[in-house]
Amino acid sequence: MKLQPLPYTSLEPVLSERAIKLHHLSHHQGYIEKLNKTLEKYPQLLQRVGGLYQLLSNPKWIPQDIKEEVIDFGGGVWTHDFFWKCLSPNPQSYENTPAAFQAEVSNTFGGYKGLREALISSGVKHFGSGWVWLVRTPELRVYSTLNQNTPMMRGHIPLLTIDLWEHAYYLDYQNSREQYIKDIIDLVLDWSIIQ
Repeated sequence: MKLQPLPYTSLEPVLSERAIKLHHLSHHQGYIEKLNKTLEKYPQLLQRVGGLYQLLSNPKWIPQDIKEEVIDFGGGVWTHDFFWKCLSPNPQSYENTPAAFQAEVSNTFGGYKGLREALISSGVKHFGSGWVWLVRTPELRVYSTLNQNTPMMRGHIPLLTIDLWEHAYYLDYQNSREQYIKDIIDLVLDWSIIQ
């Protein structure tokens, strides 16, 4: 696997160029290098199962001797790839999402405001490193996962995510995770990720 270039270098005023470069070129790249090293014993594994998403969706397919590393490093690769796609310097607003999705949000969360609050609350309450997700279970749900665990491991479909690891926000926000989450949602979360 190779690190894919980002379509942006800055998400000012939310995330600085320095923070994004460190996150992408150091942390994300590190997960790729560790995953590639882990998979050296099984060079055809990803191709055989149809890719990283499919492998993380079916942990029983992961050889036991590398299972923990694939979940950690593979989860780190996939979630970061997905996270970068959820953000944009020119994001599409929630109002432009499909009407059927907005109806689901209204039924589940009482509308956009309730969804926003659920994302913030779940992210703030989460202890330690991880991710906050909007998923289809098949109903819409918001929850957080530890470390690099993914919703696919639970049979859920990820719709959007926000990185809760300190390396995602500490350079720009220090210990203010709540403000970071609010700024992500309000200023750079690209709702075009919802199809």
